[in-house]
Amino acid sequence: NEYSRIVSLCFTSDEYRKIRFTYYENSKRQQQSFGSVWYPNYTYNLPILGLNLLSNQERNTNLAMMDFQPLHFDQDADHVVPYSDIQKDILHNHQSEYTFVSDRIPTLQVFSDHIMCKKFEEQDVVSSHIFPA
Repeated sequence: NEYSRIVSLCFTSDEYRKIRFTYYENSKRQQQSFGSVWYPNYTYNLPILGLNLLSNQERNTNLAMMDFQPLHFDQDADHVVPYSDIQKDILHNHQSEYTFVSDRIPTLQVFSDHIMCKKFEEQDVVSSHIFPA
């Protein structure tokens, strides 16, 4: 029985004007994707948070990505630095698990300098690697 489905949920909070969770599944290609984007309220000095988990069971690969995306192109803006430091700390504490991908993306204009990415083969990637980081 082949099927595809997409489910999206949106929420708000005091700090975030929109929090979107999207799940996609394709049974024929054995693919799953979970993405979440957190858009801050304009009154807060916060970057946009983007998270993605991609899984292809046919190829036995999983990909995790996370980034605090700056609201402005100025990488030295005061809202980018504290969140870049968080990403640096995660990478420092989990060096064997995550890498920067800035050398793989030709222009990081809409991403931070510290976008994190990791390819996994383990199926329990979320509980074994993502949550601990």
